[in-house]
Amino acid sequence: LRASVFPKALALAVPNAICGFALSWAVGPVGEEDYDMAKDAFTMLGLFSSVMFFVLTFRSNIAYRRWWEGGTLLQQTRGEWFNAYSSLIAFTTTDMKKAEEIEAYHHMLARFMSLLFCAALQQVSPDRDRSFEIIDCDGIDQASLSFLNNSSDKVEVILQWIQRSTIINMGTGVLNCPPPILSRAFQELSRGIVNLQNARKIADFPFPFPYAQTSIVMLLIHWTLCPIVFSMLLNVYLTSLACFVVIFFLWCIHFIAFELEVPFGQADNDLPMDQMQHDWNKSVATLLRAKAQHPPDFQFSPEKHRKCQLVMSKAVLAKSRRQTIVDSRNPSLGVEGRQVSGTPSDKGSPPDSPPGGSPAKDVQEPTSMPGLEVAGGAEESAGKEASVSGGPVATPGPDNHNGMKVIAEQAPLDPGSGPRIRSTGRPKSPIPPDGKLSTTAGATPSSSSTSPPPGASPGGSTELQGESSPAASRKAASTAAARESGCIPMAAKSIGSGVISAPTGQRAQRIQDRL
Repeated sequence: LRASVFPKALALAVPNAICGFALSWAVGPVGEEDYDMAKDAFTMLGLFSSVMFFVLTFRSNIAYRRWWEGGTLLQQTRGEWFNAYSSLIAFTTTDMKKAEEIEAYHHMLARFMSLLFCAALQQVSPDRDRSFEIIDCDGIDQASLSFLNNSSDKVEVILQWIQRSTIINMGTGVLNCPPPILSRAFQELSRGIVNLQNARKIADFPFPFPYAQTSIVMLLIHWTLCPIVFSMLLNVYLTSLACFVVIFFLWCIHFIAFELEVPFGQADNDLPMDQMQHDWNKSVATLLRAKAQHPPDFQFSPEKHRKCQLVMSKAVLAKSRRQTIVDSRNPSLGVEGRQVSGTPSDKGSPPDSPPGGSPAKDVQEPTSMPGLEVAGGAEESAGKEASVSGGPVATPGPDNHNGMKVIAEQAPLDPGSGPRIRSTGRPKSPIPPDGKLSTTAGATPSSSSTSPPPGASPGGSTELQGESSPAASRKAASTAAARESGCIPMAAKSIGSGVISAPTGQRAQRIQDRL
């Protein structure tokens, strides 16, 4: 109950309920001759309560915004300064001849950063001499510490120490990164102090006193009127209950605003500044460890890491999506060197694929990756391999990274119609010299047929000869190449499978123009 506002509100609501009970017991509800007057008094109390509730709500909203903004600005300050600290640790040289100088600089910087955040919290706190824990200052000369203690702008002094020590160690070779990169640390230090100055705005500018004074006076007037008005209209018990409920919750709103208006204090509802300083010291000390300053070694295993498997945080294999990466130069072998089965399709296989079919069996939904080519959409189920009729379809890409590509299985359009094949590049078949293409009516032509049978009668077929113009030749060549590569348009597929009859006349000409 230390952080609760209920005890304070109860201290005002219970006496008010007792007063209402006593007035109602002594006077009782008014008679019919005074009922209209009591009703008018109740209406006036309602209007006054509405205005007061608006004032209290406005003050409560402002108080909550101050509390939330104060915490946000302190966290932003912490983030900017920690990024600067981490950058300066990372920018030190790797020359082992300067190992002792590097370690000395790291520990000096850690103590400066601990002092900096402590001074920042003291600057926004109502008590400027409030104590916070810091990393021990052994090693820093006492004259500088005495100057810091007597200074009124401790944050600015410590910030200047950090920036000056950075320039000095850059000249000695401890910091050997290029100046444009080193300037990032200075920018983060400056952004951090700007956020701190915004937090000081909340600490230095309290909630306007006239506004707070008006709200308190209105609450006191309301506390006096409630027992009188309620006792004129209600019986003893309802008067006590109404007085208690109304007074209790209105004063709760007032005390909530009062608790949140100053977020940098030491009350239970104020920001946890002591915990912030403790976490800051812990984070600063963590980067002083050798394991934190050097990245871990990584042993790359192609058979294992090319799977890009997803695991849970407890190193449990995730039963979810994953992608399989295979070598396009030998697509019949998976990442583990095993033979990958597929549906034989000589014409549907890419040029680099073996005639037995296309690679990769256990493939999940692909994702776009640099240097990798994704073919089609995946059919999967959790913990099981995807199974679709027609087999997987692999598509080679000209820009594959190290010959690797991501492949995915295709879902058929409908049962019995086979897999849907999508081309990911321009067909590479040579352009036929004649560019002839024909469509025969009354028959079921093959999907790869591009010329009419010899001796076909003019009445039984509609033959479209390739014209001498380049546009007609290119149109016929692209259609023939699409048929050879398996990228058959839907209309031609339907005709070849016997779903619809081959059109004749002008309709055949229109279909041919689309192809």
